[in-house]
Amino acid sequence: MKQLLTILILMSKMTFVFSQLPSGLPNDISKTKSDLPDKIKIVRQYQNDYLLNVREYDTLKNEIFSHYKQYVFENWNGKYLTMIIGNIYDASDKIIKSYELHSNAGHSILYYEYDSIGSNTKVYWKNNNYEQHDSLINTNPFRYIEDIKSFDELVNNSKINEIELIAKKNKQLEYVFDSKENVITNIFYKENGDTSSYTIYEYDEDKNKIYSYQSGIDGTWIGETEHYFEYEQKYEYWEPLLKKQRNLLQNVRIDYDKREERKRITDITLYKYDTEDRLTEEIEYRKGVFQIKCIYEYNNQNQVIKRTSYLYNLDKVAIKETYLYNKEGYVIKETNKDFRTGKMTVNKYRYEYEYYK
Repeated sequence: MKQLLTILILMSKMTFVFSQLPSGLPNDISKTKSDLPDKIKIVRQYQNDYLLNVREYDTLKNEIFSHYKQYVFENWNGKYLTMIIGNIYDASDKIIKSYELHSNAGHSILYYEYDSIGSNTKVYWKNNNYEQHDSLINTNPFRYIEDIKSFDELVNNSKINEIELIAKKNKQLEYVFDSKENVITNIFYKENGDTSSYTIYEYDEDKNKIYSYQSGIDGTWIGETEHYFEYEQKYEYWEPLLKKQRNLLQNVRIDYDKREERKRITDITLYKYDTEDRLTEEIEYRKGVFQIKCIYEYNNQNQVIKRTSYLYNLDKVAIKETYLYNKEGYVIKETNKDFRTGKMTVNKYRYEYEYYK
């Protein structure tokens, strides 16, 4: 459970998402501050009368609470996975405490410590691994969190307070920054304080990440002893209407083959953009074999209205997704046509909003 939760936390902290695009999670309503309605306090998303999603913000549009449900299947305990994140900020808008809850994996509380010059951040955590749920793996054993639907309910929940009182606090992660506020190293730690994995980053003069190296030690979540991989990113520089822009053109993953004792390129992802700086195409190859291609189309508000996907066959459309938005910029209708099965699904959403006065 603990290793799975570590992976989920890493993904939530480090996932790269183009701001104009759906994140890839169904019914996600995440938005950047600039895309949020003015004075927004709470957004609730419903499918029919079932609450799927909640986002709660402070007066500075910092997200303080996220409740997200993802459909699994009808016979799954509760039908949905529930994931919850709660954040507490200091006066300078830095997160000093986070709650991370997952209905199938468990819960953690993260504590952030910053130095005075912005060059180092340490993350400590407590989790509920004192609860033995190994026999209940993939049964949604923490389903009760689906009833937590606000920040106040989260911080006052008895199970969460129990973690605060009982669980041991360990250093989990450390970030090291350069003078331009780029993360140049992050280090994961075991409970005994030893390093479990680390990542090193390099940037160009415009703060674009161009290289990363990740290594895992002693069979950590990466999967192998002394396994490592690297990423290299290439950008295109262009200046439409004197507005400088750097677009990610290529992302390359390089693994170390222990049997052959050499590096090898395993994944390549290529990106294309239109003249308005919008991602229009991404295509991924793994070990030289085509995996997936996505083509994006936009409306005048720069919202994705269609995503066409090709899977394992460049000449054959696999899935077409279309999106319809309301005036607040949230998806109200999502249509998915799977050409492999002939199945068509349509999801409709409605929203409730609360605003600060």
